[in-house]
Amino acid sequence: YMLTLDFDANQSIKSTGSLLNLKFILNPVIRAIATANTGSISGSVSPATVTSNVWAVAGTDSISTSTDASGGFKFQGLQPDTYSIYIAPNDTTYNDSTISNINVTSNNTTDIGTVMLVHK
Repeated sequence: YMLTLDFDANQSIKSTGSLLNLKFILNPVIRAIATANTGSISGSVSPATVTSNVWAVAGTDSISTSTDASGGFKFQGLQPDTYSIYIAPNDTTYNDSTISNINVTSNNTTDIGTVMLVHK
């Protein structure tokens, strides 16, 4: 078997304390995924200049990532299931977005295309 180890930085690093005494707690969240019989979800967020946090959720399981410099994102090693993608822009002048009913099948990448962020 080929395994993928996925370190989820969004869930692993937590800030605590006040602004003057800011501290970070590292609680590593790592998924080990047998790559055989898994799928992927890819897409992008526009405008690309707005960095966004992105979650893929199926039932009670979720994983997260952030968009890259071109607005792209990709989730790999997903179990076949129906997912929702939640997008939270770091620019508060934009609304969050949700894309539901994304089917992931084994050995395939489901491309959801470009999600256009909407101003509040």
